[in-house]
Amino acid sequence: LARAFSSRIENMNDYSNAKALFDKLHNLDNGFFHNEKIAFSQTGSRLFLSMGTVSPVTVARNIHDLIATREKDKDWLEGNISDEVRRNLVYALERIAMLSKDAFPFVAKSLLILSSAENESFSNNSSGVFVQLFHILLAGTNAPLSSRIGILEENQDKKEYTEIVVRAIDAAFKSCNFSWIDTSGISQSLTKIGNDYSPTYEEVYEYWFKCANILTSISDRTNDYDAKIREIVNGHISDYY
Repeated sequence: LARAFSSRIENMNDYSNAKALFDKLHNLDNGFFHNEKIAFSQTGSRLFLSMGTVSPVTVARNIHDLIATREKDKDWLEGNISDEVRRNLVYALERIAMLSKDAFPFVAKSLLILSSAENESFSNNSSGVFVQLFHILLAGTNAPLSSRIGILEENQDKKEYTEIVVRAIDAAFKSCNFSWIDTSGISQSLTKIGNDYSPTYEEVYEYWFKCANILTSISDRTNDYDAKIREIVNGHISDYY
């Protein structure tokens, strides 16, 4: 029943009344779905996946607000957001990243928190989807590079996120052989989706410059990632010649 209802919701994308309803349901003050017991249940998370196609910014903001309240409790996140619930939330965030650039900060921050309490081993887990978002092409988002680098700059000094930030910068320096697989099913369920962002050369150079600055800052702060940073530099230097 939940799956059938979810499919109906996805087909309401063009109805403004539906968006207004979902915005109300996900209101951070008194929305019915602003409740972790509902959001982090199998049925609730499945509905988040569907409602995110209709009201991406509000749903993404709600997911982030709920996850962020548990940001410091990694054991809780790992133990309570798992299996089908985590899959639904990650798929929802992946969809929303493609639908709305305005929702990108909420999407990226949610995935970042989930990645710090990772409990899945396959490639499109929360960590994998987060890292993918920082490719310069076929990243699975229509958010500009300026929005994406802001997330990395904001979190570069937070010890719990340093490893995933370094991984994202490794992905950001990638310059060829791009691919993006729609694991959320958005391309099958919707005909109107956002276009993957296509940056100018100037945007890419500025993006890379700022990524290099972040790596320098991390290296100055700690030597824990020096080996990985050297690997990143050596791995990508030939791409630019």
